[in-house]
Amino acid sequence: MVVTAAFALAAGTAFASEPPAPAWVGVETVPSGVLIWINGVDAGPSPVAPIEVPSGASVIRAFRGDPRRFQPVADGATADVAPGETLVVRLDLRDPILLRSDPEPARVTLIPSRPSAPDIEAGETPLRLEPKRLEGWRVRVGARGYADSVFAGRALIARAEEVGGSVAVPLRSLGLPPPAPPPGPSLLGKRWLHWTLIGVGAALSGGAAALRHQGDRAYEQYLDATRPADIERLYDRTVHYDRLSSVALGVGQLALTSGLYLYVAGIGR
Repeated sequence: MVVTAAFALAAGTAFASEPPAPAWVGVETVPSGVLIWINGVDAGPSPVAPIEVPSGASVIRAFRGDPRRFQPVADGATADVAPGETLVVRLDLRDPILLRSDPEPARVTLIPSRPSAPDIEAGETPLRLEPKRLEGWRVRVGARGYADSVFAGRALIARAEEVGGSVAVPLRSLGLPPPAPPPGPSLLGKRWLHWTLIGVGAALSGGAAALRHQGDRAYEQYLDATRPADIERLYDRTVHYDRLSSVALGVGQLALTSGLYLYVAGIGR
């Protein structure tokens, strides 16, 4: 709803002892011919010339055919009129316009008539816009791979009124290749890989302890051996188990740490 007012100065000067001067309220609507009530009194179809009302708050209601469809916010207004003042209330009762595009969705930008004013991002199609928001503006509709199209707001309003409140605008394709699909999760983001690394790391760490134990037993036997052949064989076995234990422990800790880090950090999802 848009409310505009034209004020007129009261003629003469009122004394404090005199009763308050009357006020006047008129109503204009878009579209015209709507039944108007002012302060509960039938004022006739719009436009309504200024009529005398008590100063203060005046309640204006607009009934479009069926009074049961009255909406206090969209179909009415409350005007505060000072004594001796003339106020003209303007109500915009037009239904919102459904703006569509081919393809959808497409970006909708409102371009003001003043070059210094900034553009306003209105949203994406399909989009409902108030006619009062389009008047005096240009509308730019654009989508990826399509040329931007600019329309006069009044032209869109006129087209919507002709076809019942909805207007569709086609966009010209630029012939660009379709955008690549978004990449899926990488291998590092797979849960099964996280648990595999954790399991392998735990198994190798446990195996390293068992190999270390075998190396300790071989070393004890090496210390107790007296024959040169047994001493050499047990020494080689001790070194072999120690090396296997170190490798298993290192690889196991690396796998276990990597699996836990990837699981917690969620890398690659």
